[in-house]
Amino acid sequence: MKHFLTHITLAAYLFLAASTVALGQTKIEKTFENIHKLDIEGGSIEISYEGNPGQDQIEVIADLGNDEEAGKNLVFVTIGNTLKISYQTPPNSWKNNHRGRRYVHITGPEEIEFSAVNSSGKMHVRMVKSDKIYLKASSGIIEAEDLTGDLDIKASSGKISVSRVTGNVLCKVSSGMASLEYIKGNTDISSSSGKVEAEHIAGEVNISVTSGSASLEDVSTIGSMKLSSGHVKAKKVGFGPNTSFNGNSGAFHIKAQADLDKYNYDLRAGSGMVKVGGSNSSDHLVINNQAPYTITGKIGSGMISIE
Repeated sequence: MKHFLTHITLAAYLFLAASTVALGQTKIEKTFENIHKLDIEGGSIEISYEGNPGQDQIEVIADLGNDEEAGKNLVFVTIGNTLKISYQTPPNSWKNNHRGRRYVHITGPEEIEFSAVNSSGKMHVRMVKSDKIYLKASSGIIEAEDLTGDLDIKASSGKISVSRVTGNVLCKVSSGMASLEYIKGNTDISSSSGKVEAEHIAGEVNISVTSGSASLEDVSTIGSMKLSSGHVKAKKVGFGPNTSFNGNSGAFHIKAQADLDKYNYDLRAGSGMVKVGGSNSSDHLVINNQAPYTITGKIGSGMISIE
């Protein structure tokens, strides 16, 4: 009887141990050498990359949750000096949300060709130097900071946050919010709907808003400001040869850091008002200061106000 109980106890222990392994988190650690280009394709998972000036290798730490099959969904492929990392979101993954946090954390060289695409979840990229950096998400959050090089960043919905970039920035968000700050370069922002904020931009900013709002502060030069409907607000901004305003409906409220008398103005309103300093008109305002540049503007219904 004692021998029989011993076998039952041992069997129970082995069953529990096997269960612990089956339910244990799937962690992956990998290292890659001589990688000059990194392409990431993620699914609904958290992805991060941090570059380190003194680091030569790519190091990956991934935790794919409490699913023993999850490791099969993370694929690594090297082609020459290019590393491709892809994560395929498993079917019915929404049923497994209770099975632990899933992420892929990557560290590597600061100087590397870099692109990352994620369907949903959070993407965080920091300390990268490259001629071009490409980031895209269908939905979720993209955070990018301390980058050197031209940045192309896109999100269908969700939130984009960009900080401390030396290079030109092309930012496109279909719906949601985009926030950009401390950019040393020209910045083009387009938003279908939602909210756009940009501040501390040492370069020219061009904005196109279909519907929603845009807020600018401390911008060296504003270029083309386009608005289908909504509101564009700017303060502490400078003017240049490309400064113009064009809107179907809505309002432009501009508080310039520039001397208004150093520019000419040609502003039109279909129904509404155009205003520069103490001068205003309900249809057409022309001010000739014998300046080299003329600021043009047209609003279908609404207001263009420059102070």
